[in-house]
Amino acid sequence: AVSALQSFMYTPLFGDKREGDIPRKCYFFDSHFAKKSRSKPSKWREIDAKQLLHGAPIIPDQFWVPHVFARKVTEMTLNWYENDPWMSENGRAIQVVGESSDIAMMSAIRFIRDSADKKKPFLAVVWFGSPHLPHIADPADRVHYKDQPEPVQNYYGEITGIDRAMGTLRSALRVMGLAENTIVWYTSDNGAQTSGKRPGSNGGLAGRKGTLWEGGIRVPTIIEWPATITRPRTSSVAGNTCDILPTLLDLVGVARPDGAPPLDGVSLRTLVEGQPFERKKPMGFWDYPAKGRSVRSSDLLKQLASEQAAGTERPSSTLHPAEGQIETDLVPKLQVGHAAWMEGPYKLHRLVSKDGTARYQLFNLEKDRAEKTDLAANMPQQVERMKKGLAAWQKSVIQSYKGEDY
Repeated sequence: AVSALQSFMYTPLFGDKREGDIPRKCYFFDSHFAKKSRSKPSKWREIDAKQLLHGAPIIPDQFWVPHVFARKVTEMTLNWYENDPWMSENGRAIQVVGESSDIAMMSAIRFIRDSADKKKPFLAVVWFGSPHLPHIADPADRVHYKDQPEPVQNYYGEITGIDRAMGTLRSALRVMGLAENTIVWYTSDNGAQTSGKRPGSNGGLAGRKGTLWEGGIRVPTIIEWPATITRPRTSSVAGNTCDILPTLLDLVGVARPDGAPPLDGVSLRTLVEGQPFERKKPMGFWDYPAKGRSVRSSDLLKQLASEQAAGTERPSSTLHPAEGQIETDLVPKLQVGHAAWMEGPYKLHRLVSKDGTARYQLFNLEKDRAEKTDLAANMPQQVERMKKGLAAWQKSVIQSYKGEDY
């Protein structure tokens, strides 16, 4: 039996991850945007295509680049990747052979082992590329579901790959003698994409991946920490991926300096330690309809590998001219896009029609997780109070986006 805390978290589709790749501002943006230069916060910089990480450019001299503070070898790829992926290893394009989740986890374990050998504490943030279209599972993982239609075989097979990778991590921590006092925090970045004939389930919740309904943002989370969580337990407290950073800082006793960027999250330390916990800080979400930009990651890396082998590497502007750039006038407008505000048991949706008209719906998630009974007409004062909270939070998001609070 595993002694772990099982709960659920809310997660943005895409958030502001300026502090260690752990979200601090939980809002949605459909487009990828560049990270700002720490040395020149008012300007955007163009980055070579070979420096891509998680769908956003990497600036080599920035403090959050993994190899700057953690390890000598940094393997990078885009936000999602398949089996036998093309990656960048310290700027050199390579193809790595293997199942995608295994590749990500083995890289993390090498980093953990290196840290352990040097008697150094570590933080490993592991992002799996699966399950993501196109679903292409390893044949060895598909065989477990041979009685299912092929799309389901691949979908379940990819999830099996993640399960195996997590098992590999937990076993490795035990072999290295690190499991007892290492926190393993597992969660998902969004609900299942259930449109059409795609497999997956959100457990009867409304909406799906890419929406602000519960089926899009409410996901399970599991925290394992044998030294502190000594027996299995569950919690119905609502957490958020924005809570991970303040929780970890609190657990390791690191105080944030005066003037540090604002955080949307709160520390869940008392919850993790088994003490009574009540979330008092509301949570905001914002799905802003900005057009995305496609990145032909594998094609770019294959082309880069060919040029590197021939000694004819070109500037990124000729490989992918738009990468590393952002429309500087793309500043979010307050009344655009679906937004949601969660306060206690209540969740307020702001839905905007094509003509710009906003309407509000209110739900009590403790009694109505499926968001079927709209209470807005019966609770106008609650709606007005939450509307003000949502608007104030959105203004803070815009302020962060413009670089005015960091």
